[in-house]
Amino acid sequence: MTSTKHTSLTTTKYTGHIEDSSILQTFIRTDLSNQRIPVTHLFIAHYHAYPCTVVIQASTSLGKLHVPTIRRYIENDHKHNSTEDIIKREYHPIIRSFYITDFLANLGNGIMIDCENCQLINDIDNPNKYKSDGFDDYFLIVEKVRINYLPEHDIYVNDELASKLSSFYVLQSKLTTIQVVCKSSQQDFITIHHQILKQLNKIEWKGIILLYGLPGTGKTYYMRYLINELQEKNVIFFPSDIIHNLSSSEFLQILKIYSHSIIFIDDAENINKDHPDQALNNLFNLNHLSHQPIVATFNTYSLQTFSQH
Repeated sequence: MTSTKHTSLTTTKYTGHIEDSSILQTFIRTDLSNQRIPVTHLFIAHYHAYPCTVVIQASTSLGKLHVPTIRRYIENDHKHNSTEDIIKREYHPIIRSFYITDFLANLGNGIMIDCENCQLINDIDNPNKYKSDGFDDYFLIVEKVRINYLPEHDIYVNDELASKLSSFYVLQSKLTTIQVVCKSSQQDFITIHHQILKQLNKIEWKGIILLYGLPGTGKTYYMRYLINELQEKNVIFFPSDIIHNLSSSEFLQILKIYSHSIIFIDDAENINKDHPDQALNNLFNLNHLSHQPIVATFNTYSLQTFSQH
């Protein structure tokens, strides 16, 4: 019997290509259900070494990194072919187009650059005079970019590359973050925002705040903004990929330890994946058991569903 040799249908230069069959088998056995780009796995697959990392932000406190400028820089200065990148996109209902949410670029020399949770925003200050990104004055920005690299690049990455990438930024006003969350007028939601802050700053308040909206409308981004506004409060943030365990006894023990914290839950319908229609009831039960204020986002519930509770 002759063995069959399996041939990859993609170019070996593609960042997602895995040459080593043993590493490929490890990937197959790994839980990648959270759908994030497995950056560390891919770095090991390409370079057979665990990466050093540095996380960069804009070089000014009010800045957000401008994603297209970062990608153009590595294309021009590093002769990088961006068609070989791993890219994730989502549909934005306002601009009615797809935009990059995550990407991983392998520069081929022991350096990988990745970012996740990119956002489209408008109404920004633009000190570097960038052109808008083709979406009616929207700019594609990200909070942080991570550089993964082999140790021989440590001096270059920290002294030069990180500094260069952090200089590619736009300035986002506070109103922009608030504005994208609600379809009502901007001024209306600013009022709502201050009401939310007032409730969360009350010592004895133990209620629930629900944020509903279609994917891509800014709920997670607003939640992070809200956390930043609550600097004198302890918060616990549960991302969407782990909250299905939130009702377990182990998580309840964690909540008891941090009993004076505010609980933030992203994509709360994932609390009960088997019965998403029961997720809201699970949320109320969690609030009852923990006696802690909860802020939660929902993607799939209608406003009518909320009105029934």
